[in-house]
Amino acid sequence: LESYNTNMAGIKDRQLQILDELVSGPMTRPEIASKLGIYPSSVSAAVNALLVKGHISVIGVKHNPKTRKKNEVLALVKSKTYK
Repeated sequence: LESYNTNMAGIKDRQLQILDELVSGPMTRPEIASKLGIYPSSVSAAVNALLVKGHISVIGVKHNPKTRKKNEVLALVKSKTYK
């Protein structure tokens, strides 16, 4: 997370892991859970906190053919997190 210049006080380890994954590009909660090897509920709780803090945003939706559900696509808020 070297590229962050924002104050990371109050960001928990799980949230930092998610931010680190999103550095590579936008993804959905299930994609993040799969990459980190954790339960989707753990991802959702951390993502919700990051959304409230303004570190990430929803940039669209992606249809999951397996579950037939629409998943939000999440991305870093560049103006807040990059130099």
